[in-house]
Amino acid sequence: MEYLNGWTARDRGLAEALIRHEESLHTCGHPIDRSTHPDMDGQYAVAGERDSGTEPVYCHACAAAEVWRKQNKDPEPGRLIRVVDIGPKVLPAAVNRPPDAVHEQAPGTGDG
Repeated sequence: MEYLNGWTARDRGLAEALIRHEESLHTCGHPIDRSTHPDMDGQYAVAGERDSGTEPVYCHACAAAEVWRKQNKDPEPGRLIRVVDIGPKVLPAAVNRPPDAVHEQAPGTGDG
């Protein structure tokens, strides 16, 4: 693991904390000790359902994959599904930014 040579103690500590955090989550993304506790029965709701106070959110890429799976009941073994964006639709600038923009620092917050 030569790539770890450049890691500081802080880097390793943060990586270990992330691993511990991820291990504490159920596959649904909620903390497993809370979401599986018997007292939590009835304490979760799907967004947009049952007085959750939120609107439903849809992933249209996942929907395309689900439609494909319904239409192709018996795909070849090992067939991988890859959803691609084929639309020319232009979204607001905040949504349509390039992926690298997520990692850019705001002016005045970085080292240089």
